[in-house]
Formats: sequence, C-alpha cells, structure tokens
Amino acid sequence: MESIEVINHMLAYGAWANGAMVEAVRPLVARWEEPLEIGPGSLHKIIQHTLIGEEIWLQRWQGNGEVPWQGQVETTVEGFRARFETIAAARSSFVKSLTATDLVRVQPYRDSKGIMFQAPVADMLLQGVLHSHHHRAQAANAIRRLGGATLELDYMYHVRMPV
Repeated sequence: MESIEVINHMLAYGAWANGAMVEAVRPLVARWEEPLEIGPGSLHKIIQHTLIGEEIWLQRWQGNGEVPWQGQVETTVEGFRARFETIAAARSSFVKSLTATDLVRVQPYRDSKGIMFQAPVADMLLQGVLHSHHHRAQAANAIRRLGGATLELDYMYHVRMPV
C-alpha cells in the first residue's frame, strides 16, 4: 500500500472505532459528565475532545493553520454520531485528493495553546489519526470505569474475517 492508501485505511478504521465508541456511550449518557481522572476529565469531555480534534486536524491539513480550539460542541449521542460521520466523509474525500507532492508540503499551524508550528502534511495526517486513537483508548477506559460494556477497538476487530 502507498502512503495515501495507508492513511485512508487508518481513517476508515478510525471512523469505525468512533462509531463503536459512540454506541458504547449511549447507555451511559446519564453519567457521562461524572468527573474522571483520565484525559480531559469526563467521558463527555473525552468524546468532545476527540471530535474537535478531528475537525481541527482536517482544517489544518487543508491549509487553515489558524483554527482556534473550540469548547463544547455536542450534547447528544446522535449529535456526536452525525458529526463523526460528517468529518469521516470529509477526511476521506480530502485524503483521496492528495498527491505525493502534497504529502511533503510543509504546513504551518497554530496549536491549541496558540503556538505556531509547521510540519509536513504526511506527519500531520498521522497526528490526526493517532490523536483520535489515543483519546478513544481513554474513552474505552472511562466507559469501563462508569460500568459500561467493554469497548473492543483493536484494529483486528475492524479488519479480520471469520474462516
């Protein structure tokens, strides 16, 4: 697989994992604001952070390096599901339009603290994928701590096929 194919494959896995995460949260909505000593501080905040990160990284990839970090954006499971699905489609479309030249282009961006950085688009793509993966692991831990079902996000659950 070429780099763009790998990124698209990773994004498809991420979209699947986001859907699984949102479904695992559904029975815990009454408790999702409970303080937890993990990630941003509650299950709801972890999911918010994951969604906002995905939206902001896409805008950075597209060349908008001045996107400010947002506060709360969603308050319902259905709102999260819809936003994650929208961002998955937009990311997939964007990445499919990239060329090898686009991947090495250095893109400036401002981080969540307002500090200016720059990085090759390929590295920014990987950061977007890995950022969400990290926070989904936090969400899986938070779901377990709140008494929810075990959330299996292992990559092989997404790609394996029964014999």
